[in-house]
Amino acid sequence: MTRRASPRESAIVAAIVQALRSVPDLVVRKRWGSEMATAGDPDLTGCYRGLHFELEVKAPGGRLTRIQQVRLDEWRRAGALTGVVRSAGEARHILGITSGAPTFQDRAGIAPALETAESQREKLPARGAKKPNADEQAGDWGD
Repeated sequence: MTRRASPRESAIVAAIVQALRSVPDLVVRKRWGSEMATAGDPDLTGCYRGLHFELEVKAPGGRLTRIQQVRLDEWRRAGALTGVVRSAGEARHILGITSGAPTFQDRAGIAPALETAESQREKLPARGAKKPNADEQAGDWGD
């Protein structure tokens, strides 16, 4: 009987999800493949302090398919932080989480996404603000 030298991708996914769920202000979900899913979408999706991320998990030596690379590129162009990870440590690194308190690193790709998240947050109405009706949303103020 031969023994598998490297862990299965499913075990790596489970370890990454468990590690990321322990990080405050972070939500992560495993994306399951189905007939309703988009082919090639990354394995993990989530948000960390307002920054959307998409992570493709690969076992050591695993490579992206062409469609997986296309999907990661689409998410990156849309402003998400993307990456290919093989461990919980790599996932934490891509998200800029240090071993101590979670903080963003000032790395290429993260700062622009943070600015986008902050500018989106500024456009949100204040909590408790009156929700505009359909005429107000359309700009028809009845003048």
